[in-house]
Order: sequence, then structure tokens, then C-alpha cells
Amino acid sequence: MRTPGNVQAFNAFFDEIGGFDFVDVDVINGKIFYFPEFDSLNINFQSMGFGSTLIIQNLGTLLYLLLIHICLVPVVLILHYLGKKCRKVEGVSNKASRYLFFNGTIRFLMEGYLDFCLFSLINLKNLDWTPIIAITISNYIAIFLTVVVCGFPIFACFWYLYKMNSWDDPDFQNRWG
Repeated sequence: MRTPGNVQAFNAFFDEIGGFDFVDVDVINGKIFYFPEFDSLNINFQSMGFGSTLIIQNLGTLLYLLLIHICLVPVVLILHYLGKKCRKVEGVSNKASRYLFFNGTIRFLMEGYLDFCLFSLINLKNLDWTPIIAITISNYIAIFLTVVVCGFPIFACFWYLYKMNSWDDPDFQNRWG
């Protein structure tokens, strides 16, 4: 889509404010991975700062936030176990569980869902199985995220259809909408 320069500058300003790129992960990625030169998908993606088709490079900070959420699962499970043994840990365990399994992760996934969809499908379209580890990891992340972002709406529809008898229940409406 062609847009005038002033509109692109306006959008770039709000993208800085509303985006997840508060840490320059290109430096981190450069120290961890070797990325060969890739062309951008097209000129529009290149003008928006997405100079590659690899999901690791395109997601940036969002990828590391996703990895942190995944790594929090065993931590919360350990806290849950410790909370049953020690009452002082129970409050921390409850807060961590509420964040990870309800509030925080849902907000995070709602914010990043379209980015996950777009960049995983772009990576899948341009799969390259060269023996470079960064490309291989990027391909596996793209496959995993594609399964998740395509499977979640299907799961949610079937789950709500399964619970159709409970739709009128006030407890169900308060908890699930």
C-alpha cells in the first residue's frame, strides 16, 4: 500500500509508542545468532523496518517476551507446589498464576496476535532449510506459532460450542463473557 511520507512518519511515531520494541534486540540477536543477508518480502515491509523474512528478526522484543512467558510456566508450577507446603509463598503463587494463566498472558497474546500471525506466515512462505542454526530455529518457531495462532480460534469455537448450555449462567458470563 502506498502512503505519503507524512503518513508514514505519523504511523512510525505511534508505532514507537505502542510497539513492543523498547529494547534493541538486534544487538542481542547479533551476539546469539548469525543471520545471512536476506531480502525483505517487499518494499513496503522494508520501509516499515522489516528487512527479513525470518520471524526471529521481525518479531524483535515480542519474541523474547513470548519466551519469558513460556519459561514462567515451570516457575509458576514450582511456586504452586511450594505454596501448598508454605503459606507465605501461597500469595505470590496465586498472583503469578493469575498473571500467567489469565490476565497478563491474555493481554500479551491479544497485543501480539496479529504480529505472530503475519510474521510466522511470512516465514513459512519462505522456508529455507539451510544448515544455519538461526534459520532453522526461526523455521521451527514459525511452525509452532502458526499451529498456535491457527489452532487457538478453532479450539475457542469448539470450547464455547461445548459449553453452549452454560451461556445463560451468570457465573459463566462473568468468567468467560
